[in-house]
Amino acid sequence: MPERMRPLDRVCGLWINPFLHIQRTPGMIHLVQAGTDGATLCAFDPAALPDDFDQRVADDPMGLMEALRDSGRLWVGGTGGDGTHHVVVRVSAPAPEGSPLWQGVIDVPSGSLWVCGAEYIARDPQRGSAFTPKGGLGRHASMGTKVDLAPGRHALLVTEPVASDTPARVTAAQWRVVIGLGMAVLGAIASAIMGVALIIAGLVKAVQWFTGDPLAASGLHALPPMVLIFAGGLAAAFVGKRLARRGAPSDTAPQAPDLVLTLTPIDSAAST
Repeated sequence: MPERMRPLDRVCGLWINPFLHIQRTPGMIHLVQAGTDGATLCAFDPAALPDDFDQRVADDPMGLMEALRDSGRLWVGGTGGDGTHHVVVRVSAPAPEGSPLWQGVIDVPSGSLWVCGAEYIARDPQRGSAFTPKGGLGRHASMGTKVDLAPGRHALLVTEPVASDTPARVTAAQWRVVIGLGMAVLGAIASAIMGVALIIAGLVKAVQWFTGDPLAASGLHALPPMVLIFAGGLAAAFVGKRLARRGAPSDTAPQAPDLVLTLTPIDSAAST
């Protein structure tokens, strides 16, 4: 099935939606954010969880979640560490190259798939339960994301992306940083040296004028070039700083994914 994406959504080789919202369109590939304090992520549709899930999960969280994973009602897996993780969700799109971590099926009866830390799993993720952190994902929105897709049963392949062996090329933004820093440093040095030289020259000429020294009128032809170098250094430092700032990476720039979830419809409800 062909991928349907907006051209401006392609960033760093990934097709993403900048608002982290997946529309009900087949062939979509998006980057979502999920956080965990227990080194474990999960993906689930609340409608697929048992009615008494919130009451049972506290007794044996991992035991219950792994049993539900094996029956196709959710996915849960370790991340190797706490914190924020970036997960690529591919819906009706070919699976990328990577190391397979888990393969099976997952039920998404309502078409709402939540990707979040396993400690936030609940029948109502936004409100949470006695098991989840207080307030659930409604209060801790950065810890999980809801993905909308066609309702039904999906084949699920969880993979860990493989790092490319191709040497990274220097990007235009990186060149801007290098050139900008160079201009800023050289401009600052030039303006500092010329600034000191102008001050010394000014003091010397002032003393010569007050003492009636015949040399007071000599050497004045060197002042205009010194002033130009001083002004040019200041300008280069200013432009260089702005250029380097434009090329610096943004805190909100898309991150390389930690995991890839590839979902493919396998029943009539999801494939129509």
